[in-house]
Amino acid sequence: MSQAPADGGAVERFAKSRRSARAIALQALYEWDAVRHPPADSVGRIADDFLEDTGRDSILSYAAALVDDVQQDEARLDRLIQEHATAYPVSQLATVDRNAIRLALSEITNARVPVAIAIDEAVELARTYGAESSARFVHGVLGGVLAELSIDP
Repeated sequence: MSQAPADGGAVERFAKSRRSARAIALQALYEWDAVRHPPADSVGRIADDFLEDTGRDSILSYAAALVDDVQQDEARLDRLIQEHATAYPVSQLATVDRNAIRLALSEITNARVPVAIAIDEAVELARTYGAESSARFVHGVLGGVLAELSIDP
């Protein structure tokens, strides 16, 4: 797990850059999921509209790593989601919700961030980019998956 910088301002910048990376990753995964645009192309293009030059390389690097992790582990992540969102097949879940959950589960299972941060960030992504009930849905599914995996938030 990577470590955040020690001083307060640096910690805030670090958290903001990770949040930006997650937002870019979510948008790239949305495009990949919906129309199969290559995520590597999407990450750079989305970042062009989203980022300034400051910290751009580290943000792009983290976003690309997140996208790659989700793509590599999509089948396992979707099985976990399906076990806890049983009303519909994973393919019928809202694209934003599905990918916010995939991102969080990937960050958790790859030990990129503490569980509570992954959950909070996924819920915030769902609140920002999803429907009115998305944040609640994402939180509920993640809570169920983590309980099954015996991971404390």
